[in-house]
Amino acid sequence: MRSGELIERELSAAALRSESAAFPHAAQAICARRKTTHKKTGKETSGTRRFITSLSAAEAPPPRLAMLVRGHWSVENNIHWLRDAVWKEDACRTHDPHTACVLALLRTTLLAPLRRAGHRSPQQATETFAHKPHLALRLILHQRLG
Repeated sequence: MRSGELIERELSAAALRSESAAFPHAAQAICARRKTTHKKTGKETSGTRRFITSLSAAEAPPPRLAMLVRGHWSVENNIHWLRDAVWKEDACRTHDPHTACVLALLRTTLLAPLRRAGHRSPQQATETFAHKPHLALRLILHQRLG
């Protein structure tokens, strides 16, 4: 939460019969609502996100569902932010969806060897590799899979 904001969250879940949901193992539908009030301006924004899970209500009561939803978005936000901030993914001008998908997969895949090699900042590693491409090749060629 940012210091100048008041955030209200509400989560509700409903049991599903999997045959009614177009997902073979669906057990619950989740609705996560959020309302943010900016303290200085009083401006309110709100949003609703919907999820489906294979976890039953006994396996995932509302507190656990809330934790899972927040965890999902923290991973999504971190990866998407890195791909856009470091590799300028949103500026990519390709119109072919297959090419865009392959490039996104490559960008995400590159994060693991960078982290495993001890690079804390993908941006710094990218700048280093731009000036010393032989280091990038060495990193890729000497990776252990598994």
